[in-house]
Amino acid sequence: MTDVERSTLLGGRWLGDNFGIDPCCGFPVTSTVGSRRESRHHGFESYEVYPESMRPVETPAGHLQF
Repeated sequence: MTDVERSTLLGGRWLGDNFGIDPCCGFPVTSTVGSRRESRHHGFESYEVYPESMRPVETPAGHLQF
């Protein structure tokens, strides 16, 4: 994963990337920052894109609340 991709992660994926958390079954939802709100679903995985205005504070608590 590139630094640009890492900088757009939100929520659980941000926590996993920053604290080395790797769930045994992977992350069912990947949330990122993008230019517009978007949802994509593939099987048991979801990909969510949120506008910059929804980015939480860059702290564990901020991303847990997200």
